[in-house]
Amino acid sequence: MNPEVSKILFIEDDSALRTNVAELLTIKGYDVLIAANGAEGIYLAKDGIPNLILCDLSMPDMNGQQVMEAIRNIPAAAHIPFLFLTGQSDPSVLHQQMGLKTIDYLAKPFQLTDLLVAINNRLAKGIN
Repeated sequence: MNPEVSKILFIEDDSALRTNVAELLTIKGYDVLIAANGAEGIYLAKDGIPNLILCDLSMPDMNGQQVMEAIRNIPAAAHIPFLFLTGQSDPSVLHQQMGLKTIDYLAKPFQLTDLLVAINNRLAKGIN
């Protein structure tokens, strides 16, 4: 997918990471919406209908799975694919925690080039 037409919603509670990644994605030509928590992210997903949601898996008030479940219940936004960011690097633990057979994620800390590759791959795949 062409980044010039891709809108990414980035939901991350770490303000430094949120700022750095949003700046990088903007420089790379993406239209970036940012949210500091799950509730903001759900609102922006409903209002902005992004092409991809980049979401922290572990946040204080609402975790990434809860955010995804809430967005899947919004008809206009149910199709939006997710890419999760997590401190957990063991895929079997993630699958067990999320109750999903497959999950697209990038383990923190990550290289920005790896993030861009993961975003492009996720956009190419479509819905979760």
